[in-house]
Amino acid sequence: MENIKTRSEIAADLFIKGYNCAQSVVGAFADKTDLDFETLMKLSSSFGAGMGKLREVCGAVSGMFIVLGLIKGYSSPTDAEGKAKHYEDIQRLGDKFKDEYGTIICRELLKGIKVQGGSEPEKRTEEYYKVRPCVRFVIRATEILDDFLKENNPSEGKPKITWIFTHAHHDHMNLALSFLEKYHNEIEVTMFCYNFPSIDDI
Repeated sequence: MENIKTRSEIAADLFIKGYNCAQSVVGAFADKTDLDFETLMKLSSSFGAGMGKLREVCGAVSGMFIVLGLIKGYSSPTDAEGKAKHYEDIQRLGDKFKDEYGTIICRELLKGIKVQGGSEPEKRTEEYYKVRPCVRFVIRATEILDDFLKENNPSEGKPKITWIFTHAHHDHMNLALSFLEKYHNEIEVTMFCYNFPSIDDI
């Protein structure tokens, strides 16, 4: 059976491949959005290295914010309640990251580490990955957001199943009822499929 990767593992893999910190977090949640992967990468491309190497807000943190906006953001300019709720959620995510690392600012997270100035991206050498803690920030930001989404959406993270009835024998029906009675809090049934003959055909 193929090993299913966690979102944090997907984010780490993306970062190792060369995507920036924001892209790596956003890419780990690609399946949760309505956008294709290339569009998501372009959307988040400006936020790497603390926003285009300005060393401001950490790209991994920005990635969390981008994903939350795509999934739970507001769109109406008059939705004051939606805006307030969204900002509250953003602050919760930012504060969680800050509680663990002391800041959400890139230059402060990298304090004491020699970084290259200018706009040229730094080469992803073996030494880069040894010295830079960025992959750790990417992983943790992904975990923080993943936990938040699960806590605020009870069905998030539950296995989604489709139940197929091949025929209407009592043993099949009873098995389905017993299984669902036992595991209804642990799974999400997205569809029941059946094609029983009409009573006239029996």
